[in-house]
Amino acid sequence: MNSKNISLVSGLIFVALIALAFLYAANLKGENINYVFINHYKIKVELADTPQKRGQGLSGRQSLCENCGMLFVFQEPTIPNFWMRDMNFPLDIIWIKDSAVIGFEENLLPLKDGSSPVYYHPNESITAALELNASWIKNHQIKVGDIVKF
Repeated sequence: MNSKNISLVSGLIFVALIALAFLYAANLKGENINYVFINHYKIKVELADTPQKRGQGLSGRQSLCENCGMLFVFQEPTIPNFWMRDMNFPLDIIWIKDSAVIGFEENLLPLKDGSSPVYYHPNESITAALELNASWIKNHQIKVGDIVKF
């Protein structure tokens, strides 16, 4: 192979590596969006699947679109505590175990400055929790036993 071909191949490899690096970086910065279905309702969810994402949750956000939510995913069944720290709008939470609704909390109000936190948790271990706008559960007639498809 002559030096011209070596330079061409080296240049192509360099460009390919740069392109892969940009794709990887873009993927890291992008929101981790998926969809969840409860009954026939489609919900666009952002995944909270790391301790850091679960700790942040929806805190600091100004709003949530009508059929959007945050899905908290746990690798092992657990009984987590949720609270409304730094929230700007009320929420509903659906407790999920093995792809079924096992309970929920409705119309949880944001924590007022200076007030003691109120903790919310399921009555039994769960594998996921779904935070939605307040009244979503009532408006969509969600009940215990409904199937959740991921």
